[in-house]
Amino acid sequence: MKELIDVMDDPFSSGVYVLKTDSAAQDLDEAVAKKGFGSFHVDGANVQDKNQFLSVFAKALQFPAYFGFNWDALEDCLTDLSWHEADGYVIVYTRFDVFFEHDPEEARTALDIMSDCADFWRGQGKTFLMLLGSIDEHLFDLQSVRH
Repeated sequence: MKELIDVMDDPFSSGVYVLKTDSAAQDLDEAVAKKGFGSFHVDGANVQDKNQFLSVFAKALQFPAYFGFNWDALEDCLTDLSWHEADGYVIVYTRFDVFFEHDPEEARTALDIMSDCADFWRGQGKTFLMLLGSIDEHLFDLQSVRH
């Protein structure tokens, strides 16, 4: 958990990480809440394509009704988040491997967008972490973080 808290403490560490889980999700939620961050869980167990990815993301983050269900709209909403005003944001996406196995090109596009959003929030001085579960960090040249 300490490693993840260290990452959350530094907005310049904003980015996409592989989450090596070795404690309960409740522990993570408590740590995120203590920081005043918004915490979101996206279940990717049934996500096999772009449309499903956008749909589960929009539902989990309660995107506004105007969300356009395309990549540009995803980036627009993730760099706004005014309906979830917080000191930072942590998104845990479980089973990203399912999306990658079924549509690797679109999964990589999603990761690029998440990385761009992390860059945006870093520039705002806010932490933005996308934590991916069930994926090999070497596949995407990502860092891993434990909680």
